[in-house]
Amino acid sequence: MLAVLRALVNADAPTWGLQVCKRAKRSTGSVYPLLGRLEQAGIVRSAWDETDRPGARRRLYDLTVSGRGWAREQLRGAADVAQPATASPVPGDAVTGDAR
Repeated sequence: MLAVLRALVNADAPTWGLQVCKRAKRSTGSVYPLLGRLEQAGIVRSAWDETDRPGARRRLYDLTVSGRGWAREQLRGAADVAQPATASPVPGDAVTGDAR
């Protein structure tokens, strides 16, 4: 989920679903259901791309105002958890406690 949130937070404009998959480096089978759940929760909104371009229609996804704040909080929280605790050096062998 964090990779999808990061892709949406970093997007400059509404982004089509396959682009979210590519940026998040996740499969469509995991991203599209997640986007659907996020939309139902009011975190993401989507709309069909109405531009006149060849090819299949694209669904564009964007974070809502409150969703953007929520997503940033989730990403910050994950970054805080990922930070390793700094430990002071322990003299001697860390496994046995024997001084060397």
